[in-house]
Amino acid sequence: MKIRKFTQREKLISYATIGVILIVLVANFIIAPLAARIFSINEEIEKKGFLLGKQSGLIDSGEDIVSLYENYRTALEQKGTPEEIVSNLFENIEKVASSSGIKVKKVKPFPVKDNDEYKEVPLEVDLEGDFAAMFKFVNKLEVEYPLIKIGSLRLVPQSSSSRVVRCRLSLSQIFF
Repeated sequence: MKIRKFTQREKLISYATIGVILIVLVANFIIAPLAARIFSINEEIEKKGFLLGKQSGLIDSGEDIVSLYENYRTALEQKGTPEEIVSNLFENIEKVASSSGIKVKKVKPFPVKDNDEYKEVPLEVDLEGDFAAMFKFVNKLEVEYPLIKIGSLRLVPQSSSSRVVRCRLSLSQIFF
């Protein structure tokens, strides 16, 4: 069998075919895996960047978390009998009310509720004062005493033209 020489056209077609085969092989075995790897690395970078952003937010708010922890720690270290805790709670309410410009009219304590993990001292307090001062009082109470839980708040205006309101506040303090 005798091999004949390729014509110019056949050589061109064979070179083009070999070129296409080489391009397909390079694309499938080199470029596609590299592209997939780059895509997965970019996704991983985005995920880690998101987590880093969340964690840097936690680091930025670290001082707030520490101060909140200190508030709860000092509140939890409060020891004593339920009567002492009720007395201490009443003193705290009086202190916050006087600094807010609110008058305490009546305080009605209820029996201590004993839950499994903690105890709760419920109180009902009647207050009187300016509308804005009333909300200042409630805000101060929640901020300064984190273990005081406000159950209900009922505001009634003293008269239709007066800015003075009467408030009945149901609250409780948690202790261990």
